[in-house]
Amino acid sequence: MQQELADRLGAYDETKTDDATKLKRWLNMGQQYICGKLNWPFMLAYEVIQTVIDITAGTVSVPASSTALTFSSAPSVSVANRYIQLSSSDDWYKIASHAASSTSATLDTAFVGTSDSGSVTYKVRKLLYATATPLDSILDMKKTVTPNIVQSISQRNGDFFLPLYLDAGDPYAYVMGPLDSSGNLQFSFVQSPDTVINILMRGINKLADLSASGDTPIIPTRWHDAIVDVAAHYGFIGTNEARAKESIQLASVKIADMARVFNTDLGRHRVMNSLDDGVDFGPTYQLPPAYGKMYW
Repeated sequence: MQQELADRLGAYDETKTDDATKLKRWLNMGQQYICGKLNWPFMLAYEVIQTVIDITAGTVSVPASSTALTFSSAPSVSVANRYIQLSSSDDWYKIASHAASSTSATLDTAFVGTSDSGSVTYKVRKLLYATATPLDSILDMKKTVTPNIVQSISQRNGDFFLPLYLDAGDPYAYVMGPLDSSGNLQFSFVQSPDTVINILMRGINKLADLSASGDTPIIPTRWHDAIVDVAAHYGFIGTNEARAKESIQLASVKIADMARVFNTDLGRHRVMNSLDDGVDFGPTYQLPPAYGKMYW
């Protein structure tokens, strides 16, 4: 693809480092352009999310107006970025830092209650979940042991069901949260899980750039030429506007063909019939005459 793009542009040599850097950049822009046109089937990702239950073992101590927190029994995993509620206070506090198997942790904000010297119980709750696979968007979630979908609710509705002030239970919905520091998706379950369960999630992959010369685009081979067309458009911008316009027009035709033809399941056959076939009451619905009589 680099060689083909260099040939079309006529002014670059893919064996030269500086030229290869530009060619790769334009090819990546071409792949991004095409993948941004549609949620293509080849962008689909599956991942199993395992829920995390509250940690409640032992007691904690924290001085008034302090961010220093001490566990009597050290959590075996890092609980940084989780939330903690003490039995002596209704407030939840975000844990800013904590190392696995350490009894010491630091709160994000100072404790506003009276000093607790180690006699209070607590809940540490995981509010935000993220996927191991970087995703652009989530399509759906379901529990792996039931056919029930874990429903999506809006962030505004989620404000009324924030898992921090609900008792833990069986999660029936999720709500999107803020992006993490790396720009990846985060979400919360409603209710916060009280048991460890597996939830199968489908989403759209976040596209990774091609880097090494041997890397292969995620777009099927039949349409690699469309990537080159879009890349040529970017390569010609500023030097040959006519060729730039021609290249993007060619790419648009190929992308339209790809949207029309590409299907990962060619064995699927849709059978259409009128809504009132076999029904002798209620309103009558008719398919357009071009469909003719439909049979199962």
